Amino acid sequence: NIKIDDIIQLENLQIIKKVNENLIYLSPNFNPKELEEIISNTKKMYIKMKAIKYLEDIKDYINLGIIYLSMNLHDKAHNYLREYGLKEYYNGNFSTSLKALGECWKYHNDDKEIGLALIKIYNFYEDFEHSLKISEKLFEKFKDDCDIKIIHSINLYKNEDYNNSYKILNSLISECDDLHILSQAYFYYSILLKIYGKVNESIKFLDKAENIAIKLKDYDILQKIYRLLGNIYYEKRDLNTATDYYLKSAEICKDIGNYYDLASTYNNLGNVYSEIDISKGIEYYSETLSIAKKYWYPSLIISSNSNLAIMKWYNFEIKDALEMMINSYILSLSNNNYTSLLLSSINIAELSLEMGNYAAMYLFIEKAYNYTSNKSDVYLLDELKFYYKIINFIYKKINFNIDEFIELKNSGLNQ
Repeated sequence: NIKIDDIIQLENLQIIKKVNENLIYLSPNFNPKELEEIISNTKKMYIKMKAIKYLEDIKDYINLGIIYLSMNLHDKAHNYLREYGLKEYYNGNFSTSLKALGECWKYHNDDKEIGLALIKIYNFYEDFEHSLKISEKLFEKFKDDCDIKIIHSINLYKNEDYNNSYKILNSLISECDDLHILSQAYFYYSILLKIYGKVNESIKFLDKAENIAIKLKDYDILQKIYRLLGNIYYEKRDLNTATDYYLKSAEICKDIGNYYDLASTYNNLGNVYSEIDISKGIEYYSETLSIAKKYWYPSLIISSNSNLAIMKWYNFEIKDALEMMINSYILSLSNNNYTSLLLSSINIAELSLEMGNYAAMYLFIEKAYNYTSNKSDVYLLDELKFYYKIINFIYKKINFNIDEFIELKNSGLNQ
C-alpha cells in the first residue's frame, strides 16, 4: 500500500524489506515467491526514484524522460523530453535535441512542433529518408495545412518521388495564398519542370518566385532561385549567364551565412571554370571542399573531392586522382549515396585501366553495374556497356586467365 512518491522518503532498503515482510502478518497464506518478487520490484522502484531525484538535481532531462518511459509514465516523460528537446533545437544543439525529440515522437507522432523540428534536424544531417517518414505522418494528420504540404512535397522531391511531389505542389500553387509558401512552391515546381524537360516553363515559374522573394526580402529562397537559373543556363551552354547567376547566389549566401548553399554554389562555379580556366576551377572546388569539411556536409565533400580528382586526372596525375576518387567512394559507401557510388566506381575503373590494373577495373565496373538499378540512368548503362567491350578486348589481347582472376578476387582483392 506504499505510494510510489513515498518510496523516495525511505532511508534504506532494509526499511523496504521490513515493510514488505509485514505483509506476511497481514496475509498468513502469502506465497514467499510473491514476497520475493514484491521486494525485488520495490528495490527497482526505489532505485529508479533515487535516480529521478538525482537527475532532477543535475537537470538531465533526457535520461529523466527515458526513466519515466521505462515506468510507462508516457505523458510525464513526454513533458520532460519535449520541453528539453525543443529548447535544445531552438538553441541549435541538434544532436541532443534529436535524442530527446526522437523519443517523444515514438509515443506522440501527431505533435506538429516536434515533427517540424525533427524534419529540419534530419535534413541538416542529410538523412532525407527519416525526414520523409516524419513528414508523411504529419501530412496524414494535417492534410490541409499549407506549411505541412510544402515541407512534405520538398521531402518527396529530395527522395526522388517526383510525381507525388509535383501533385502536391500543383495543388499548393492553385490553392495557397501565403506568399512565403507560394515562392517555395514555385521554386520546387520549377525544379520538377526542369527535370521533366520543360525548361522554358521552369524559367517562367522561377521569375514568379524571384518577384515574390524580392518583395518579401526572403534572401534564402532568392539565392536558391539564382543557383537554379545558373544550372539552367549552364546546361544551355551559356557559361557567362550561368556564372553571373552563380556569383549572385554566392554573394547572398555569404551575407546570410548559409554555408551549405555557398559550398554548393562554389562547386557549380568550379564546374563552369573547369571548362574555361582549370586553375580557377580547382580554386572553387578546393573552396567547396574546405567549407564542406569544416561544417561536415558529406555529399559536398564527395562531389568536390571527385571533381578535384578529375582535375588531377586532366593534369595526368593519375595516382593522386585515383587516391582521391577512392576516398570519394569510401565516403559514399558510408553514407549510402548510391549515385556517387556509381559515378566514382566508373571513374575508378577508368583510372585503373589507365594504370594497367585490369582486375581492379573489372571489379569496379561490376560494382557500378550493380549500383545502376534506376532505369533513368540509361546514359550510364551505355557507358558501362562500352567498358564491358573494353574488358572483352583486354581478355583477348592479354589472354587473361579468368580462373586466376576469380581466385584473386576471392582471396580478398574485392575488399
